Amino acid sequence: MISFWIFLLNSFLHIFANQIQKKVLSIFFSKHKFLFILLVYFLQNSCYSYVSDDSTRIINCRNFFNLTSSCTRTIFSSSIQNSDDNAQLKYRTSNPFRFGLAFDYRWFGVELGLNIPVLLAQRVRKGQTKTSSFRFSVNGRKIAFLVQYTNFHGFYLNNDPFFYNFLSKLNPLPKRPDMLTSIFQTSILYYFNNKCFSNPAAFGQYERQIKSGGSFLSGAGFQYYELTADSSFIPQKFKEKFPNISQIKSIYGLQTYISIGYIYSFIIKKKWFLTLSASPSITRFESKEILFDAAERLNWDFGLRFESKVVLGFNGERLYYGAWHTGFWTNERLLSGNYLDQTMQNFRIFCGLRFKTRRNLGFLGL
Repeated sequence: MISFWIFLLNSFLHIFANQIQKKVLSIFFSKHKFLFILLVYFLQNSCYSYVSDDSTRIINCRNFFNLTSSCTRTIFSSSIQNSDDNAQLKYRTSNPFRFGLAFDYRWFGVELGLNIPVLLAQRVRKGQTKTSSFRFSVNGRKIAFLVQYTNFHGFYLNNDPFFYNFLSKLNPLPKRPDMLTSIFQTSILYYFNNKCFSNPAAFGQYERQIKSGGSFLSGAGFQYYELTADSSFIPQKFKEKFPNISQIKSIYGLQTYISIGYIYSFIIKKKWFLTLSASPSITRFESKEILFDAAERLNWDFGLRFESKVVLGFNGERLYYGAWHTGFWTNERLLSGNYLDQTMQNFRIFCGLRFKTRRNLGFLGL
């Protein structure tokens, strides 16, 4: 078992290191790779070892495998706000929907996805964002662990306050195909009341929670990001409102946070469920601003971070379906005196079937 995880994660780290070019992340992985492998091995055993269940509240589906189809969309936005008169520039990605088909059995899961082409009117009005990502997660009853890298290339300026017709090509928004954002994040969450609340039932449908219940949760994590462009983030007509940041071409940041929150699942007739979660955090921000003349400005400060999750669905003996929304919001103050807000939202519609296995595979905990 240990040798399998070492092989799997060593392969992952070599592939991932080729994607991350920043020196600070390369140093982190080269120094802490072995500790990271041991951590994930511990998480796999602690999360997926047998949990003493009260079958009147939570039904364990260990001897089932899931086949799930889904449609997912991720939207990332980055906003710069002038603290003097609250003028704001909000850049957003224009990501396509993604169709996926997933197979899950106990701790093992794999998903294949295909982007759904966006409408011509969408490309004309908002442009198109190129996205690449890698995600590794452990979604257990006690602990949830996440490592994720995401890259967005291409933004549009979303300062239009009016709701628009997605079939219309009128009023195209200013586009920034040169803007690039890379985000690396890792986090860990612990669910205190894991005998009354099932995280796998709400997010993954690996279990079935048949009575309402919730839990306090606590966690920690860090997030590294870079926001770069070939020209100034501030368009020419807005530069007078952002004099302190108009010469900045790159922003790099590292966020370290500790969170505490609460999550609750409302169960109706043992199958319908609504899960709500909120987790505020106090965050230490470190940022570096690089100007066009290659000068650097360093700063650190405390700010806010907020994460939320909403899931609505049906979780039956075999059939399950629903929709969820997860996201985070951060607010930090730059050395220039402006505020940088970042949000990432994930929308997902899913439908799947659960199949009972006649026998275990007999290796690797399967």
